[in-house]
Amino acid sequence: MWMRSRAAVLTELEKIEFKEITIPDLEAGEVLIKLRACALCATDYKAYSKGHKILRPPVVLGHEIVGEVVEVAEDVEGLSKGDRLAIGGYAPCGGCYYCLRGQYTLCENMFKPIGKSPDGLPILEGMIFPGGFSELIKLPERVVKFSSVKLSAGISDDEATLIEPLACVLKSMRLAEITRSQNVLIIGGGPMGLLHLLACKASGCGKIFVSEIDEQRLGIAEDLGALGVNPRERGVAEYIKSHTGGRGADVVFVDVPSINALSQAFSAVRKGGVICLFAGFPPREAGASVDVNLIHYFDLRVVGSFGYDPVSFAESAGLLEAGRIDVKPLITHRIRLDEVDEGFRLMAEKAALKIIVRA
Repeated sequence: MWMRSRAAVLTELEKIEFKEITIPDLEAGEVLIKLRACALCATDYKAYSKGHKILRPPVVLGHEIVGEVVEVAEDVEGLSKGDRLAIGGYAPCGGCYYCLRGQYTLCENMFKPIGKSPDGLPILEGMIFPGGFSELIKLPERVVKFSSVKLSAGISDDEATLIEPLACVLKSMRLAEITRSQNVLIIGGGPMGLLHLLACKASGCGKIFVSEIDEQRLGIAEDLGALGVNPRERGVAEYIKSHTGGRGADVVFVDVPSINALSQAFSAVRKGGVICLFAGFPPREAGASVDVNLIHYFDLRVVGSFGYDPVSFAESAGLLEAGRIDVKPLITHRIRLDEVDEGFRLMAEKAALKIIVRA
């Protein structure tokens, strides 16, 4: 049996159609939610404008979700109709080689195609169906278990959509082994860079620098407490070293996928420091070369970080629920579900930070 829902479907690159789709009935351990809010993400925009190796048309995008429970399978405990949940788009299996070692985003049983809906929409292992830009969304058992949290009345729908992206940031900080009083450089002042800024502040970091070429975004970063630097106006490495006794940043987060950002990172990090590649690079720049002797002779540590995991998802929810991180300044636009294409236009023009889609 299948249910009907209206959704914003990416039917081809840069083309969204708002139409009815079919959703399978619940199976054991699953939950059905109705959408309350879903934030647009850079990954959504990439799939919309340039293509994505997993999220190929036709597909419903959206994975930074807040929804209300409308139905639960008989064996689901702890959730009832009317509960409000923050939800991520995927969850690991919990039992493969990597999951058993706590490396959940490397799960061997995630993102694989396992079927299609009658509308031709892909059903992927470990992922919600469809994406968040749908009135109804079915959560597989593992998402219910690992990538959803019940929300209190103290946090708004809009704020709670940022639990998922903040969880990605917190995972990267864990891999970079951030500690109090460290000086941090964040390359990129978009939504993820600003979330890195807020999370580093909450963690008690020392001086936090943001490198950004867009003056408006740079101004927002400075208003939120960063030392801002525009690389088109001054040397980033020289600026940071002038504020750190000539050493450089303890940790650098690369939040924009460009060769220039990579060069900035290696020039601005201190000896013995950490560079975290948070942004995924497009194929044309993924083969960028670096001077590996810098890594060797300066004892640098270069780490990658993709996505969130169950640990960081729960941590993110706790920080936002407790009010330790205020994400409201990052939310600039709110649109309807049938206006998703307008949201992507705003993203293309860099006219927005976080855009919230409401049902």
